[in-house]
Amino acid sequence: MKQFVLDYLAAQFSLSDRFVCHQRGNGDNDLLITLADHAKVAICIVNRSIRLSEIRQRYEANTRKRIHTLFIVDGRMVPDHADEVNPPQWMSALHTLTMGRVYAYWCDGREVTIRPLHMEWRWGGSPRGVEYGDSVEVHSLRPERLHAATRDIDGDFAVALFGEGAFWKQRSGDDEAAFDYSWRNWSFSGARRSSASEEENAGWTPWEEFQRHYGSAASEERWQRSEQAARSPRPNHNAARHYAVLGVPQTASMDEVKQAYRRMARAYHPDLHPDEVDKYTAKMAEVNMAFEAIMNAQR
Repeated sequence: MKQFVLDYLAAQFSLSDRFVCHQRGNGDNDLLITLADHAKVAICIVNRSIRLSEIRQRYEANTRKRIHTLFIVDGRMVPDHADEVNPPQWMSALHTLTMGRVYAYWCDGREVTIRPLHMEWRWGGSPRGVEYGDSVEVHSLRPERLHAATRDIDGDFAVALFGEGAFWKQRSGDDEAAFDYSWRNWSFSGARRSSASEEENAGWTPWEEFQRHYGSAASEERWQRSEQAARSPRPNHNAARHYAVLGVPQTASMDEVKQAYRRMARAYHPDLHPDEVDKYTAKMAEVNMAFEAIMNAQR
C-alpha cells in the first residue's frame, strides 16, 4: 500500500509545472520533491507504529539540509471524524509540525485519498474533538517555516503542507495568521507561521474568551475593571504598567509589542507548565490584559 501511495503522489506531481523532479527512496525520506523555485520537500509515508523521537530526528535532519518535511500516515492509524481522543505523543507532534492538522491517506481500489484532520484543543486535558477537512489537492503542496514550542516538540523547522487552509471550526479560508496571537493557538500547538505578512494580518482571541476558559485566575470584578480601563482614556502611569508587563518601553513600535507578546505566550502559557497551572494562568491573564489594553489604545 505504501508503494501504491508513492506511485500516486509521483504521478500527481508530474502533472504540474510547479514540480521540477522527484526522487524515490532518498535515505529515510520516501519521496524527495524539487519545486520550480528550488525548494525541496521530503514526504514520509507512515504505515506502522512510529516513535516521537523518529519524527523529531527526521524533521531536524531535513531542516539542517534546508529540506521541508511532510508526514502522511495510514488512515487506519488515526481517529474518525467527530471522535474524541487523547492523542499519543507522535500524533500531537505531527499536529504541531503540520500547523494544526495531521494528513492521512486511504486507498480504495486504485484510488488514493488524502485528507487532513484537526484535533480541537480542550481545556484541562479533556479528550480532543476530531474534525476532518476535504480531500487535498496534491499539487497545492507548499513549503513553510515553523516555530514550535510545545511539550512534545519545540524548535524551528522546515515543514510542508497542502494548501487547504485552516478548515476547522471558527476558521476561514487561508487566514491561519489570524490566530497567531491567540491564547488558543498556543494551547493546541504553540506554533506559528513565519511569513512576511503575518504582522499585518494578525489578530487575537478577545480576552473575554481567555477569561471564560481560565476564569479561576481572575474574578469577574477584575475583568470588568480591566475592560473599562482598556476602553477608556488612561493616564500615562497605566500605559507604562502595561508596557512593563510585556517587558518593552513605551516607545516600542507595534511590531515590538507583538513580538514581546509572542515571547510571553511561549514562556508563560499554562499548558506549558502543567505542574503550576494556577500560577501561569494568572500570569498569562495579566499578559493578555496588558496586550489588549495597548492594542485598544492604538485604535
